[in-house]
Amino acid sequence: MKILVAIANHGTKNRGYLDQLLAAYRAMPWDVHLVVLSDKPKTDLGDDVEVLVGAPSKDPWSLPFAHRPLFRDRVDDYDLFLYSEDDTLLTETNLRAWMEVQAQLPPHQVAGFLRNEYYPDGKLSYCGVHYHYHWDVHRIGRVGAEVWAHYTNEHSALYVLNQAQLRHCLASGGYTIEPHQGRYDMLVSAASDPYTRCGLERVICVTRLPEFLLRHLPNIYIGRIGVHEDDFQPQLDRVEQIAKGELAPQELFDPVVRLDVPREAWNKDYYPRPEPLYREALQLDGASVLSVGMGAGFLEADWIEAGAQVTGIPVDAVIGAMAARRGVRVLEADLERAIAQVGSDRFDAIVLHHTLEHLPNPTRWLERLTTLLAPSGHLVLWVANQPGRKVRFRVRKEAYPLAAHASFEEAHYHETNPKVVRHWVREAGLRPDRIRYQLRDKAARVAPYALGLLDPYLADSFLLTARRP
Repeated sequence: MKILVAIANHGTKNRGYLDQLLAAYRAMPWDVHLVVLSDKPKTDLGDDVEVLVGAPSKDPWSLPFAHRPLFRDRVDDYDLFLYSEDDTLLTETNLRAWMEVQAQLPPHQVAGFLRNEYYPDGKLSYCGVHYHYHWDVHRIGRVGAEVWAHYTNEHSALYVLNQAQLRHCLASGGYTIEPHQGRYDMLVSAASDPYTRCGLERVICVTRLPEFLLRHLPNIYIGRIGVHEDDFQPQLDRVEQIAKGELAPQELFDPVVRLDVPREAWNKDYYPRPEPLYREALQLDGASVLSVGMGAGFLEADWIEAGAQVTGIPVDAVIGAMAARRGVRVLEADLERAIAQVGSDRFDAIVLHHTLEHLPNPTRWLERLTTLLAPSGHLVLWVANQPGRKVRFRVRKEAYPLAAHASFEEAHYHETNPKVVRHWVREAGLRPDRIRYQLRDKAARVAPYALGLLDPYLADSFLLTARRP
């Protein structure tokens, strides 16, 4: 087995991590050729390390793309091709597992990895699990004894391809192209293009997941992003249930936006954190609340802490398992089935947090949900404020992503603003009530000086309440 390993290493900050990676690859029992992609000469890495100097473009972030022509030129000389960032550790155990399970998969599927970090008590944090990334309930299955699933975060700072898969990438026309960014930033694009531009599919072996975890050596995401292993295990259990046919692969709506831009601000967030505006808009103590399009339950747990009884319709059948751990009564991820489960119960408040933007027919959904309101209840709609987002794109002199997408069918996303949402509310037979704007960072510091007049043009999102007439 001959393996070509290319590691991107810019500057000297990560030299200690690079040394750990080189030592791990040197200890492997195969014929491993090591190449370090660097912004400047490095003569002290060892005689067995080939150093290629120079980024493919003037942008220093393009350095990782230097592995593409290297792999292209040496495609005939190696059996496996491994690209890695310089702070992500792959072990012999990882690579042996990859070889074993890859043999079970069809040629277009590639066994992928998830990155992890460690809490001080030794517990795992899955640092690649955050924002809008989730298990695709429609791409879960079994091959032999193993359960395989697609996780939508296709970046793990490292990938492995066999020779046939690399040839496929080269033939696709999406591999040896200029350094770029779009759906992912430039650094991440370098590590994910085989799946996003070349036609390969990255799948995770859920039943052998510990063997497909890569340690992120800096351990810098703890407390910032990532999910604790105790929270992630219920998701894995649900994935296995779906693969075995014990649970339906339900999805409340398709949360994936068809825009080639970084998706944190556009796709449905599966891990929203508590928002103070909700405590202002909701009388939570003793209230019954229905959360529609619910994610992991962090938001809803805050309402429970404030005294509410919370029921949730999750985005999909997997993520709801996390909300259940936080005391939320979780319904099926299907609107009509969930309404049937509610029975005669009625709610003081029904909340849609960044959900309306993703629904093909928002008015119909509002009409159906209104039937679940208590007589004095109200809808609470948290929606993206596109006028504010347009301003930010103008300031950055960037093209506004929705400008080229005239319909929901194209973008799979509504261009929302207060006028549009009020129109939906009135069409559903409701009366729009108060609107509150969410201001963040610099906008929150500037807005008070304008006495609120600029809020509609600075806010990232807004909260609108609606009641029966």
